[in-house]
Amino acid sequence: MPTQPKSPGRDFSPILAGTKIAWDNAVFYEFETCRAIRTDRWKLVLRHPDGPHELYDMQVDPTERANRFGQPGTEVIKADLQTRLEAFFRLYSTPEYDIWQGGRSKANRVTGK
Repeated sequence: MPTQPKSPGRDFSPILAGTKIAWDNAVFYEFETCRAIRTDRWKLVLRHPDGPHELYDMQVDPTERANRFGQPGTEVIKADLQTRLEAFFRLYSTPEYDIWQGGRSKANRVTGK
């Protein structure tokens, strides 16, 4: 089993044995220059290098109609989510393909040449 990059997977086996485990209900995802974190309440989407960025309160706005990024009163939420997002990808991304850190795309480019 490869050890690099580290797998973000979780061990569910204690649950099958009836043991409760601590659970952080957050989802992280990435597609090329877009990275996001989705928690029970918030969703933060960052686009490299300069946006547009998005922040949604999923309890109040589940259809994502009111982008709260940069709005007064969201600074602490945005900073916390961004810290978690950056820490996740620092730990789990493959440097060669980390566009955010100068890596290259995994996507094959098709040209007409």
